Amino acid sequence: MTVVEDLDAEVAIRAVMVAYMAACDAHDADAVAELFEEDARWESLRPGTTPLDGREEVRRTYAVDCARLTFCVHHLSNERITVDGDRAVAGWTYFEPATNRGDLAVWTAGRYRHELRRRDGVWRFTVFRVGGVLAAPFATGWVPEHLVPLP
Repeated sequence: MTVVEDLDAEVAIRAVMVAYMAACDAHDADAVAELFEEDARWESLRPGTTPLDGREEVRRTYAVDCARLTFCVHHLSNERITVDGDRAVAGWTYFEPATNRGDLAVWTAGRYRHELRRRDGVWRFTVFRVGGVLAAPFATGWVPEHLVPLP
């Protein structure tokens, strides 16, 4: 690939991630699911979590998660995108103020690490990894405990 083709791919991959954040913030599980390949895998890096296999499982799970998070705004930084033809690896750090279950204001933050594939000119997630490093109630902040279980 040429430098221009790599840059075009990076812009398209960034657009996939922006669409993901917008769909999450709008509580649109269908729009989230459409960003994943049919055989994609979603993984949380937190111990004890079960991966999601396939677009439909992502859709069903996000429908529950979207109902649980009644407000959220994603912010991304520290972007890293590496393109290799029709495949890419991308990562970001996220910060997200949110409202959990309608009455618990929380701070969350972590890291995304994704694999994507371009098929028929469209980039989609093939492996979606998220690792939380902060989950704290807004009222008390993240001191002394920075990673608490949220309902």
